[in-house]
Amino acid sequence: MEQPRLHLPKASEKAAAAGQGDVPFDRKLPTVSTITVRVAELGGDGPERVFKKGELRTYIDCVEPLCDGGGFRIDELLDEMVRKRERTREEMATCIGQERVPGRGKRPGRVRGRCPKIYRVRIDLKFKKA
Repeated sequence: MEQPRLHLPKASEKAAAAGQGDVPFDRKLPTVSTITVRVAELGGDGPERVFKKGELRTYIDCVEPLCDGGGFRIDELLDEMVRKRERTREEMATCIGQERVPGRGKRPGRVRGRCPKIYRVRIDLKFKKA
């Protein structure tokens, strides 16, 4: 009988556990009416993920199941875009997590190295009229 896979926490879960609460983007970016973030794995065959203003948190999590603490910060990119009044930006984002080999039972396996995932990120902002 196969044992259930261990759930490795992603970046957003680790930040929440450390008490780094998320400020809703409605309050954090009051001059922005809409945000659309499109995330696609570079070289991957997975679907593009789309996030709207109400769904965003500090981190966008990595899709790799063997990645521990993985994802990338989106809030800093958004803050910079608002400061510069940018409407569109495309970036590459590297996962900050570490890849693990499968462990036994409830214990994670040993660290294999940094997570290799790289994401293509497109951000579209619409500013509120003054």
